Amino acid sequence: MPTDGRAETGVEFVSEEGPVSVHELNELERRLGVELPSDYRSFLLRRNGGRVHDNDLATPEGEEIGIAVVSFLSLGSEGGDSMDEFLGVYSGRYPEELLPVAEAAGGNLILIRVEEGREGEIYFWDHEQEGDEEPVWENLTLLAPSFDQFMEALVPYVD
Repeated sequence: MPTDGRAETGVEFVSEEGPVSVHELNELERRLGVELPSDYRSFLLRRNGGRVHDNDLATPEGEEIGIAVVSFLSLGSEGGDSMDEFLGVYSGRYPEELLPVAEAAGGNLILIRVEEGREGEIYFWDHEQEGDEEPVWENLTLLAPSFDQFMEALVPYVD
């Protein structure tokens, strides 16, 4: 793991939780009845969530698109940035094939698809466009085909 607070992409982490164990990951998968994509599992084993400095998501051509991560959710912690907290607050508001992995700016979410055959896709969930009664796909935007590719697209915000 980098010791200067930077992720593999150059986005700087300003805080992070203690390491998560393989046992904790296996327990989460058992409890949720899903299998986490391997690149996301690796991320959690290296860096169990954490808050990040100002950032933006960039297209493969380098164009910033105005979606920023506030913090990556952590396992085994309590409080505002824990996955359990987000599962409790947001459960039933996004399609069940998805799992929250990060808080985006503006009270939105970054979700990972855990549905077999399409696992690993990363989506932006816009809370202002969510369905009134049931979760909808219309307020979701596909950001990347995998967690690693999503992380590669995060860049420091430049004013």
